Amino acid sequence: MTDIIRINKVGPRKLGFEADLVPERRVATSAPFQTIGQLESGLAALFQMAQSPQSVAVELGADMTSFGLSWRRTRVRFVGRLEADCISGVLSGALNAIVVGERPADQRRADLSGRLCDLEH
Repeated sequence: MTDIIRINKVGPRKLGFEADLVPERRVATSAPFQTIGQLESGLAALFQMAQSPQSVAVELGADMTSFGLSWRRTRVRFVGRLEADCISGVLSGALNAIVVGERPADQRRADLSGRLCDLEH
């Protein structure tokens, strides 16, 4: 089975993504992003973290979990308190995940086959 990252609209003028390790089982839902650029930046950070998971710093809150590389300020925030196995699953699944755009057709990018962005933060 293939890991999937689903990009969707989560509210008025807000976007988010869901990381599914196994189809029909949601593993992690991102905190909302205001713009597609911020979402792409968050996904780029997630892909970078997945390449060196031993360097990821995790912050657990009561209703939010964030993680990022220890030497960078960029953090990816997820709704809820994620368990350690869920965090490692998201990181390991991100490298080979298929990115699927589930936003309305007029709001989608045409090509999601490659990395969404190559920004260096």
